Amino acid sequence: MRGVGYATIEIILLLLAAAIIGFLIAWILRRFLYNVDLGEYEERVRTAQARRRAVEQELAEAREQREVADEEITVIQARLADMESEATALTADLNTARNAVTAKDGRIEQLESEMTGLEADLATAETTVGRHEETIDRLESELAAADALHAEVDRRGARIAELEVLVVERETSEASAERIGQLEQELAEANQRVHDLETGIASDVAADTSDEADDADDEDVPDDLEPTDVAESVAPADIPSDAESSQPDVAVTPPAKDDAVAQMAEIAARTAGDGDVVEDDLKKIHGVGPKLEQLLKSLGITSFRQVARFEPADIAVVTAALDAFPGRIERDDWMSSAAEQHEAKYGETP
Repeated sequence: MRGVGYATIEIILLLLAAAIIGFLIAWILRRFLYNVDLGEYEERVRTAQARRRAVEQELAEAREQREVADEEITVIQARLADMESEATALTADLNTARNAVTAKDGRIEQLESEMTGLEADLATAETTVGRHEETIDRLESELAAADALHAEVDRRGARIAELEVLVVERETSEASAERIGQLEQELAEANQRVHDLETGIASDVAADTSDEADDADDEDVPDDLEPTDVAESVAPADIPSDAESSQPDVAVTPPAKDDAVAQMAEIAARTAGDGDVVEDDLKKIHGVGPKLEQLLKSLGITSFRQVARFEPADIAVVTAALDAFPGRIERDDWMSSAAEQHEAKYGETP
């Protein structure tokens, strides 16, 4: 019996030892498998963190690109506003030039009508003094001179057409200004020659009529053929004045840009007066856009008062300093507009 009990105890101990060994083996195996799963999980976590850092870096770069794009959009919008303002001013200049051309066409038609009337008057005068052979010969030579006068008028019309082209194209370079001056000089010379021819014709007609005053009846010569009327019907000053109206201030030679910029300090100080220096929104002046406002302020013109106090001599200097189209300040009348803005803002005259 005792041997059976020992055997039973040994079996139980063996079974218990086997169970413990199995438990240890299972625990070790489970621990190993857990470590393998944990390593895989940690690897997956590291991969996810790397991907997250990459995504965050791309997001930061995208945000920087967006900020740069926003700044570029802001700059483009500002440039677009400047271009729209300049386009508005250029449209106003174009409308002014078109109106000037239309007025000039009417003036040319009026001159052609006057020339037609003059030709009729010359024919009547030729019939009236046809009794004297010598007078007829002299009048024939004078008619030849009148043909030369027509040629001069035609040439002058061609010069006027060139001036119209210059006005429409708004050439502001020194070369175009010199060309306009040459055209003006040629027109003045042509006008002088026309005037001399007309004066000679008027003098000859006056001499003939005075020599025959005792033999001829006053009613034979119409009143509209008096020498003064013949001279005044094509007054040389008519055409230049019309040409000058479409090319303002061409008679005044503006200073060079560098000299004009140097003179702006004196103009800015004189027009500012003794009061405090203020800075107004010059874009409220008719015809002044953001670009012109920036240029004016860089030259010391910062207030409505200063612009309103521009004198005629100052306008040529300011135009040259701004490199603006000649006559633009006068056409847009910056001075009156600036005076109105000053009175509206400060309640006083500038």
